[in-house]
Amino acid sequence: MVAMTADMLQRGAALNGDTHGLLRCFADKCDDPSRTLHVVALGTSISAGHGVKKSSRTFAASFAHRIRTVGRAVAVVEHNLGMPGHQPHAVEHCLSSHLPETPDMVLVEYAAMPDPVGFERVVRRLLGHPASPAVVIVNLPSFAQGPSPLPKQTAAEIFARNRTLHALAEFDAIAAHYGLPTSSLWPAVSSRVLQNDSQYQLQDLYLESMHPSEAGHDLVGQLLGELLRQARELGS
Repeated sequence: MVAMTADMLQRGAALNGDTHGLLRCFADKCDDPSRTLHVVALGTSISAGHGVKKSSRTFAASFAHRIRTVGRAVAVVEHNLGMPGHQPHAVEHCLSSHLPETPDMVLVEYAAMPDPVGFERVVRRLLGHPASPAVVIVNLPSFAQGPSPLPKQTAAEIFARNRTLHALAEFDAIAAHYGLPTSSLWPAVSSRVLQNDSQYQLQDLYLESMHPSEAGHDLVGQLLGELLRQARELGS
């Protein structure tokens, strides 16, 4: 796996002020040796780890591992609620039955489903949850509508013609509006991908046009780890 540079991590991990202080509160919990932390991945087949051979290789599992290495919490329990094919407007109605009773953090990944209105409703429901979990937005680009082979074009051509990729800005704007930390893969790696860097080839980062490979999941885990580092620094 490739370790991103500090400047790449800064471009892809936006704390957005952590307006609600939820991520800082979560960072404090990581240092409580009496705590068992519950981290939830809420999203699409990307969160579920479609195509990834081991569940321990998803971005949520990668992040849970990073929490264990930086904190003193007794345990980190990862709840993967990735639901293939489900739009956010459908998920918002079953949040109460799907979430654990006391989630500490919810990673929200829906950029592959271009439904910003439904996405915002899910965000608002999570912010009103009685447990006040830290809500972190995870944005991964997809390069076509639905899984299909990556186009046989240069990365620059794929980027220039891809509407789904550009739609990520709507999700970033919602996260910024609510002051929610965001992990966005494309801003972190775009310059390397477009420069045809041998370590950041789309064919290595993605299994096909929608689902990231284990390497892509690991990069997202690194960005989430960077958000946690920033929150701990902000709170110190």
